[in-house]
Amino acid sequence: MGAKKWFSNLQNVEKRSYSSTCTIREVLRPAFQQAYNDDLIRKNPFDFPVSDVVVNNTKKKRSYY
Repeated sequence: MGAKKWFSNLQNVEKRSYSSTCTIREVLRPAFQQAYNDDLIRKNPFDFPVSDVVVNNTKKKRSYY
């Protein structure tokens, strides 16, 4: 399964929030970037904006002050 399909699955099947998906990418992207820099992989599979794959379903919080 590719990274984009996996992110789509996280949101649509596993019901993860947009925020959680972004956090997961923030952890994985640098690790894969280092592997790319070290010539261990040909391409960083997480080098894309999350918003290109999943919908930002974050709800704004209201302030009552």
